[in-house]
Amino acid sequence: MQQVNLYTEALRPVRLLVSLNQVVAGAILTVILLILLTFGLQHQQGKAQAKLASLQGQVSQLEATVVELRDRAARMVRDERLVATNAKLKARLQERTELMALIGLNLNRSQQGFSQQLVSLARQDISSLWLTRLYFDLLQDQIRIEGIAANAESVPHYLQQLRKEPAFIGHHFELFSLFQQKDSEFLAFVLASRLGTEAP
Repeated sequence: MQQVNLYTEALRPVRLLVSLNQVVAGAILTVILLILLTFGLQHQQGKAQAKLASLQGQVSQLEATVVELRDRAARMVRDERLVATNAKLKARLQERTELMALIGLNLNRSQQGFSQQLVSLARQDISSLWLTRLYFDLLQDQIRIEGIAANAESVPHYLQQLRKEPAFIGHHFELFSLFQQKDSEFLAFVLASRLGTEAP
């Protein structure tokens, strides 16, 4: 007796890898994620719109300030009196600055004293010439030397030696006087760094 198998592969039940419950749960989870994402985007959009509105308000304020400043600048008129006063003050300040610099230079020179000049005078060894009076005013750049000499040639020689001394560099003797003393065989001489300089 021959048996026939009528149960084919098509009639076998199909095994599902994912259950219906899992499909439904996945769909619900997807919907929830979409809802949360939508709310998040709406929140970010609201913040961006608020920030944009704030920036637009600031821009409007800045534009109003610029307009106001332009109006003020247009109303401002140049005051010639203030300009002239400013120029006078600048000139006066320049004069005082130069004066202070000059005073500082003179103070430095006066603080050095005249010891170097005295040392230079002492170094001169001319047997036929003697000094009788000295006058120094370094603030006014005045030097006056008076003396007597046995002969006329000694005085120019003395002056040449004096000009070689470092302490007398920059001093120009503008007055040179040589004359015969009364009732004396000696000659009197005067050297002065400025005309009209007289010892007190």
